[in-house]
Amino acid sequence: MGDGASHLVRRPACADDDSTDVLGIALSDDAALATLELASGRSVQLRAGQLAQSQNGHDGSAIPALDGTQLGARLRELRLLAGLTQAELARRTGIHRPNIARVEAGRHTPSLETLSRLATAIGVSTTTVFSSD
Repeated sequence: MGDGASHLVRRPACADDDSTDVLGIALSDDAALATLELASGRSVQLRAGQLAQSQNGHDGSAIPALDGTQLGARLRELRLLAGLTQAELARRTGIHRPNIARVEAGRHTPSLETLSRLATAIGVSTTTVFSSD
């Protein structure tokens, strides 16, 4: 939201949204527009303003920033389930292995773009990284 932190926000209601699972998220270069790729094959575009309005929970409280430690642990879990080493994941993504290690250790929270690259290389959707199943 402009502050460099990653936040998980509720998906705002949109006329084009059929509420199927989000398989991928792409951000415009200026991060003003997010394009959601849905399981139905449709795409939905959301402006940063719409997402900012969705940042507050139903009770008016702010949704907390993502916990980098939990996110890193989830990425590590998914990588191991896929039978990949950090070196193989680095080769598939072009991200240096020490950087992957930092993400998995919770010492660095990746951008959405990097998270998407990691998820794709592991063979899961970006939204799977956020789920605990």
